[in-house]
Amino acid sequence: MGLRRSHLDWAGVAARPETKAEIRARLGEPIRTERADGRETWYYRLSQPGPSGQRPITEAPNVLYLVLFPVFWNTRPDENVRFTFEGDAVASAGELRVDERGFLCGLNFLHPGVFVCGSAP
Repeated sequence: MGLRRSHLDWAGVAARPETKAEIRARLGEPIRTERADGRETWYYRLSQPGPSGQRPITEAPNVLYLVLFPVFWNTRPDENVRFTFEGDAVASAGELRVDERGFLCGLNFLHPGVFVCGSAP
């Protein structure tokens, strides 16, 4: 038995200095915006390369091992790129990154009767 889950976390990426107008012209309207502490953040769901030049995460795999039958599913984030602005200029940019973690438990057939449990590679 075991579980391997994908954890999605924001990672800062370098973006050339841009303005709201340049980002809107390149990517269109954001799917969500939020304002806090005098800053505005725009969120996008991109399938094309983002500000890092890499393709952003659009789905992350997960698997639950039930005895002999694995159950697979994907996590699909609503947004995968964000830009935070101070005034009209980009203060920071971020993209989702995936980190997989998990554990496996079971019998080690090389040494019968030995039950092992530990982190999954």
